[in-house]
Amino acid sequence: METEILDLSGNMITSIQPGALGHLGNLTRLSLGSNQIASISSSNFAGLKSLEFLKLTHNRLVSIPNGVFSELQQLKSLFLSNNQISDLPLGGLAGLDLLRKLGLASNQISSIPDGYFSTLSNLVQLFLGDNELTDTDIPPTVFSGLTSLTYLSLWGNHLTTIPDVGNSDMKQLVNLYLYGNQISTFSAEDFAGFENLTNFSKLSLGGNGITVIEDGAFANLKNLAELYLMDNQLSDLSPGMFEGLTLLGEIYLDGNNLKEIPSQFVYSLPNLFSLSLRDNQLTQLPQVLLDNSTRLMGFDVANNQLTTLPPDFFSDVSEMWHVDISNNSLSHLPPRLFSEPRRRTRLHLHLWNNQLETLPNFFGTRTDPSTSLWSVVLYMGNNTLEVDNRLCWLSEGEEEGWVQLRGIPRWILRGHQWVEGGDEEDYLLPKLHEELQQICESD
Repeated sequence: METEILDLSGNMITSIQPGALGHLGNLTRLSLGSNQIASISSSNFAGLKSLEFLKLTHNRLVSIPNGVFSELQQLKSLFLSNNQISDLPLGGLAGLDLLRKLGLASNQISSIPDGYFSTLSNLVQLFLGDNELTDTDIPPTVFSGLTSLTYLSLWGNHLTTIPDVGNSDMKQLVNLYLYGNQISTFSAEDFAGFENLTNFSKLSLGGNGITVIEDGAFANLKNLAELYLMDNQLSDLSPGMFEGLTLLGEIYLDGNNLKEIPSQFVYSLPNLFSLSLRDNQLTQLPQVLLDNSTRLMGFDVANNQLTTLPPDFFSDVSEMWHVDISNNSLSHLPPRLFSEPRRRTRLHLHLWNNQLETLPNFFGTRTDPSTSLWSVVLYMGNNTLEVDNRLCWLSEGEEEGWVQLRGIPRWILRGHQWVEGGDEEDYLLPKLHEELQQICESD
């Protein structure tokens, strides 16, 4: 049987002898990563007429010579990340007409010749992150020929403006990843031409030091579905910043400097289903923040400074599946937060690491528990809950099967409080049930 897969990663290989692999005509995958290869030539790959996957990551390559892969006409995936490549002479990718994935991240690339990718009409994913590229190094002509590209990664470069991909050949682009650049400000004009990208739906601008976003800045991104703005320096938000984004479904604003949220912030986003505001400085949330978010399924405000939530905060949201309010300063919660869902819904509610002394039945009065559509998993570790009749609904919910408790085994019962430490084998969740039953049956 002839070899089809060969993995030589993690050795001390410094070079490949010409013709050394020529007898492996049926080889489809070759991994040479994590070696010490400093240079390659076309003779290294002679005879590998069936090769579809080549990995040369974590070596010492400094250049991609002209025609070096010309023998590999069946190659579909080429990974050259984590080298020292700075030289990209034209013709380095000649012969790779079927290539679909190209990894050039974590090198020292500071310029790309016009038309360098011109023969890669089948390329779908291009990874250029963590290099030395600036705005002037990537004009639209650099991307000539990439008519099938859907994913472009340029994270960790030195860009200060949005690349002009809208006026390039990348008309099929779906996802543009720009995390960790220096794009601290932008306007709608920076996205001119993006209206030509009818499939464009994912934009990452995290880690760019953005301090403010003007109203209508994303107006040309009519089909945007996911927007990543985490790890910036935003302190103020305006409802107008999402003007025209009626298809937007996910917003990530984690790790900014937000202290408050405008009440109408997401009102114009009827298709929003995930909103993340974790790792900010929020002390309160507007009562009407989610009033028009009927499709919301995920809400994350962990690691803020919230002390409570408004009553009926989730009342317009009927199919919520994940809420994370952990690591705040919650001392109490209103007696009603959620309304009955339209269909059977499993909710994971994270309340870890707060200061809750009790938990009211924030799902409201249920006239017939057996017909409730809620299935709730509560995560409640690291609170100071008192075991009294205010928690009877938890015991009933467990017995009826619509509530499950998680995290309590990290704490034990001693008297009428959960305290840390002690003999856990004697005081785990069954002890809570026993204590609650005694309290609730006596009422």
